[in-house]
Amino acid sequence: EAVFACDVQTSSDQLGKAYGVLARRRATIIEERMKEGTDIFVIEAKLPVVESFGIVDELRKQTSGAAQCQLVMAGWELMDSDPFWAPSTEEELEDSDLIRTSI
Repeated sequence: EAVFACDVQTSSDQLGKAYGVLARRRATIIEERMKEGTDIFVIEAKLPVVESFGIVDELRKQTSGAAQCQLVMAGWELMDSDPFWAPSTEEELEDSDLIRTSI
C-alpha cells in the first residue's frame, strides 16, 4: 500500500492527543524529538495514504489547533493482510464483522 512520511509538530501539552490521532490511523512512529529552545515536539511517522484523508482537520480539532501536519509520499510497503480475501464460511463471516443485523 502507498505510504506517506508524516511530520507532526505540536506543543508538549498536546502530544498525547496527537499520538492518539496517529494511532487511530495506523501510523508507525519513526522518531520523536523536541525542537531546541522551544516546547514544540516533532513526531516523524509513516502513514498509509488511505488513512490520511482528513488527518489535518482531525489533528487540529483534537489538539485545539496546536498541531500541524505535513505529508510527503514515501513509497510503498507490503500490507499485513490479503486485500482480496473474502469470507467463504459462516465462521469466517462472523469473525470478519461483516454480518449486518436487521432492525
